Amino acid sequence: MKISIYLFFLLLFLNIYAEPKLKFHHIIEIKKNSTKDTLVMPLLGVISGPLPTYNSEAPDLTKHLQDIGILSIRNNDYYDDRLDMEGIFRCPDTSVYPSWDCDANNDEYYHWGPSDTLFDSMVKGGFEVFFRLGGEYECGIRKHDFKGPQNLKQENNWIIAAKKVVERYDNWNNRNNVLKYLDIWTEFPGEHFWTRDNLDFIKFWQRAYDSLKTAFPDKKIGGPGFVPKSTLDIMQGVDSALPVAFLSALYEKQTKLDWLGWHFWSNDPEDFIKANKGFEDLLHGEGSFSNVPWKNTGFFDNVELICDAYGSSTTYMDSVTGEFVEYPKKIKNEIYNKSRGAAILTGIWIALQYTSVTQAYYYRCGDPKSDPNADPNSSDSQIGMQGLFFGDKNGTYKPAAYSVKLWSKLYNEYNKLLTVPLPSLSISDTTKKLWVIAGQNQNGDIGIIVANLYDFSQSFEFKLFGNDFQPKDYDLMLYEVSDKNTGIVSTKLSNMDTFIIDKYSVQFFEIKKKVTGLNEKKKDFLGKIKIYPNPVKNGEFYLQCNNIAKDDQIALWNSIGERIYNFKIFRENKRLKIKVSELPSGIYFVKFRNKIFQLTILKSRK
Repeated sequence: MKISIYLFFLLLFLNIYAEPKLKFHHIIEIKKNSTKDTLVMPLLGVISGPLPTYNSEAPDLTKHLQDIGILSIRNNDYYDDRLDMEGIFRCPDTSVYPSWDCDANNDEYYHWGPSDTLFDSMVKGGFEVFFRLGGEYECGIRKHDFKGPQNLKQENNWIIAAKKVVERYDNWNNRNNVLKYLDIWTEFPGEHFWTRDNLDFIKFWQRAYDSLKTAFPDKKIGGPGFVPKSTLDIMQGVDSALPVAFLSALYEKQTKLDWLGWHFWSNDPEDFIKANKGFEDLLHGEGSFSNVPWKNTGFFDNVELICDAYGSSTTYMDSVTGEFVEYPKKIKNEIYNKSRGAAILTGIWIALQYTSVTQAYYYRCGDPKSDPNADPNSSDSQIGMQGLFFGDKNGTYKPAAYSVKLWSKLYNEYNKLLTVPLPSLSISDTTKKLWVIAGQNQNGDIGIIVANLYDFSQSFEFKLFGNDFQPKDYDLMLYEVSDKNTGIVSTKLSNMDTFIIDKYSVQFFEIKKKVTGLNEKKKDFLGKIKIYPNPVKNGEFYLQCNNIAKDDQIALWNSIGERIYNFKIFRENKRLKIKVSELPSGIYFVKFRNKIFQLTILKSRK
């Protein structure tokens, strides 16, 4: 049966030249910042590196990290224990590990070789070292079992050793004050890192803090790195969480730490905003934590908040059981190694810019267990885990590394933070949002990062300082990170005021005011752009323009934001035939230059 005459004529009356939008369209309003000195924060830290870990074919990643703009490295993690306390200070008794029962004042019990080599690589690379005095519960390559000091004697030895380690590396190669931040411990709570009572840990941590602060009063000392479960509790306002007990014990002894550290992994950037807000409330005695003893005292008001370990998550909560379940291997690969992970991390980095966090460290630098050619459908494939670079001999960049390069571009070149709406307010459907951050330089040029964390394309347009974006007034360059683009080479966009970002992509826009001269030649008039026939009934349509130029691009999306075609034009023309005979009936969107046209494809039904 053929399509009804009524529907056919209804479709004919569609205004096909009115620039219809994709299903999810955003108006991104960019405004001046009302706070004078608000800048893009240098949240460009990474955990581990730059040297490869044990028995790895990966290269020294110093140049990689410098290239993408990493500023700070937090030493050591699951794959690299060379700067951990149990490796540096250990007694002759190797039947236990760590072994801390010998005299910590005796220099013969210190093993500096591996730690010196790694530390030297960080300093020579020009990275600020965020120095962690702690250890991993085990090393993924060199097995051991870390339990923390088991008695008061071992605690005292640990504190003596910690001071020796700081003294050595704070005065490295005739340089003074190399270290700015000291991080006491790794994570708390949890039996992986402390097998005794939590109260014993809090007492030990406080003694370690007091001793180190006395020896190094100019250092910013903090920790302990609250595990994601504690961070989740604080985010949800659980006042019985261990961070409350930790700060209560410190307040009772009038011990004010310089910074408080928290760890978190999530694919929803807003979780990071909520988590940091929870810790702010905890420090200030507000919100869900209005009953803490330090309420209205201001005792912890100037304590910095640092996210000293963060990343994306490869688990999700089952809607029926409420339990966390692992994603299948294919999705893990997308999060670890593809642009999906880059988009998530960019959303997190943008979200952290909306918080009071002063430092943030992505877990991790290199990924020693990964192969850039791995097949996620194979049970033997080495998809690895989180990281910026693969574990091959080239240290191949992951899309996440390319996205970090865009972050550093914003920080270095457009560091005056502009105001954009919180992502949850971008459109009415708050589960379909874009994450956006914008900055400006002294010349008035603007840089904008946009991240799409979803599996469909979305369209958007800019409003600059209350006005519609006028493309004729600006030079516009686009860098894009996706599974097809590295974001290294920019694309010049001409006469465009509406933009589309593909699924799991990151875009960086440079918007510069055009400088015009009296003798500048006018560009050829493009004339009216049109597509016809519309609706399409015979499987093809035409795009017409006075001057379809070489290297112009045409893209076609379906109604749910999936890209169908994306192709370049290789020779100049005035009319182009486009075949769509293989596509089913429905609504589509054609994008050419600064126009988006709605296209209807009709097929006879037998």
